[in-house]
Amino acid sequence: MAFDGGVYDTPIFSPYASDTPATVFESPADGDPKPEFAAASAAVAAPAGVAPVHSVGINMDTVAQVKRAMAETSGLISLYTTLKTTYLKLCKEFNYLLQLFKENERVKMELIKENNQLRQTVAELLSRQPEPGSG
Repeated sequence: MAFDGGVYDTPIFSPYASDTPATVFESPADGDPKPEFAAASAAVAAPAGVAPVHSVGINMDTVAQVKRAMAETSGLISLYTTLKTTYLKLCKEFNYLLQLFKENERVKMELIKENNQLRQTVAELLSRQPEPGSG
């Protein structure tokens, strides 16, 4: 699908039946239809004495493709919502665990300080006691 002068060469989705010309694209500059579509329109002319009837059919391939695209989009949105919800729950759980970890680290530091104080106290008591055979 090349883009030349503001007009697509081929339509992405055709709202018409596949046996009728897709659409008549007009050039934005001069307003004339593209020659390949004009020739196709002339080839589908009504028989002599019968008024031309423009029939618009449904292109089932296009409908199926749009339905597939809608289903895929819905699935992607659902997946995104699930991932977002899960991510938020994980963030909340992570913050909770981080707070527990910080609290445990605080308690650990207090226990280390208390342990060091007790060691120091034991060392002082041992240094004050007379040796067993000297007294």
